[in-house]
Amino acid sequence: MSQLLKSLEHRIQELKTTIDGQTAELAAYEKVLAVEQAKGGVLPETKQASAVAESEPTAFVVPELTGSKTDFISAILRARGTSGATPKEIDEIFSSRKIARSKNLIYNALSFLVKQKKLTRKDGKYFALSAGAAPASSARKKRKISPEGLRNIIEATKRRWAAKRATQEAQMAAASKKTHRRKKAAR
Repeated sequence: MSQLLKSLEHRIQELKTTIDGQTAELAAYEKVLAVEQAKGGVLPETKQASAVAESEPTAFVVPELTGSKTDFISAILRARGTSGATPKEIDEIFSSRKIARSKNLIYNALSFLVKQKKLTRKDGKYFALSAGAAPASSARKKRKISPEGLRNIIEATKRRWAAKRATQEAQMAAASKKTHRRKKAAR
């Protein structure tokens, strides 16, 4: 039953992401319409179109920086939805907002978020993963060694160490005989 719940939560998150992407696309089209109407001398008809005309030039709604810069990068990728973003696009958002950053902040944050399995990377773009989703590579079933296989490994290890000890003992015995002969010859 929990597998079904996870599947449903994952699908709901996918749909929300799709809706967010379509909302951003709609906003971009409304902005273009508002610009074209303004050029033709016609005022925008809706408040939403005028609000879009005043917004940033990106095709999606960029969240505000409220927490850490890593959280901001994660929020940008969630806002981008299924279109994802490249590090260069994220850098452009930082530049347009005049947010100070170190040279490698974006790459370090992306790497950190990928390790935490909050993002995935494909073809140079980064994509936000939903809370219930996990990358395909981590969804693999963990392999287990059978009790018989484990016994075989233990026995093989014991044989290897026994052979190594026997070789060392033989070398020590040979060295001991040589020193004994030398001492005897020196007398």
